[in-house]
Amino acid sequence: MLASDGKHRYRISINVRSRSYPPDLLYVLEPQFHHPITRKLLNLEPGFHRLYYPPAGAALDYVRGGLFEPHQMQPLPFDRPGQTTI
Repeated sequence: MLASDGKHRYRISINVRSRSYPPDLLYVLEPQFHHPITRKLLNLEPGFHRLYYPPAGAALDYVRGGLFEPHQMQPLPFDRPGQTTI
């Protein structure tokens, strides 16, 4: 997958077939997502930032960070074509 921060393009890998069970990549789509962490992320300059995981930090931990309930997650089919650039 290609991602861009507005200045640079990055090739990133996403493990969609893990050896752990269940092997699926899970996702949540929330068009009206609101969470205090989004303000912290919006204040970052474009580019790579090493983010640590203190409770008040901006590192994304989707489950432990309380961004959504795990039962909302759906498997993303690994064998269907889709958008490859951001």
